[in-house]
Amino acid sequence: MRNEIKINDDVKLIMTNDEFRYSEVLDTLEKATFVRIVTYNISAESKQLIEKIENFKEDKDVVIITNIPARFKKYTSSYAKNRAKKTIANYIDKLNPEKYDANMRTFFNFGNHSKIIMTDAVAYIGSANFSDESKKNNEEYPEIFQDLDLSICEEIITYFKRNSKLEKFSRFDVDNKTSELFEEYASAGNPEKIDSYAQVAAQNASDIQENLITEIYQTSLDGMKVIKKTVNFLLSILKMLDKKKAVNTNVDNT
Repeated sequence: MRNEIKINDDVKLIMTNDEFRYSEVLDTLEKATFVRIVTYNISAESKQLIEKIENFKEDKDVVIITNIPARFKKYTSSYAKNRAKKTIANYIDKLNPEKYDANMRTFFNFGNHSKIIMTDAVAYIGSANFSDESKKNNEEYPEIFQDLDLSICEEIITYFKRNSKLEKFSRFDVDNKTSELFEEYASAGNPEKIDSYAQVAAQNASDIQENLITEIYQTSLDGMKVIKKTVNFLLSILKMLDKKKAVNTNVDNT
């Protein structure tokens, strides 16, 4: 089942049951020059959507950003820990760029819950993941497609990608880095200069930390800009909906 409400020539709301809500995007995959996917999860077993990516040729530019469900910093049971280990291994294997012909880049962002699926022709922003199971969801939600200006979608994806790279920064420990650098310098240097190696290692580790902090700060500023643009983008859609509602009300009153 599929219901559509046209907002204007570029935007429409989609409500579906037992089919992909982003079928318009899937229809453009073959001819698209680039594909961008932000999702909370992918299918654990089914491969209907993954096979579409497997069929991409070398000239297709693909970026996939996903969370990994069931992954936590701490686990309360061995069952949960083993399940997470299996899930992580499955995601790494399925999304390994070396397994695909396309120019594919994969990022894992453990704070992501967004769903954006887009090509250079059309974009989907909604609640359905890039997973085969998403079409089986019996609940109906309005979904948004944008046909022309997709720059905001690309900016959101770029931000999530950068934030994914910054995941390692949150685990940075200056003391551990100092020890690592010291061992590296000492093993390749003069034993009589151990003290100087320790000082250099401490300084270099501190410099690395300072550079990471600077980059994190800049990324936060960029993120605020993206959020502001996203809010304006959504506000413009709400205005379109209000106008559409007003038109429908006038029609009903005639």
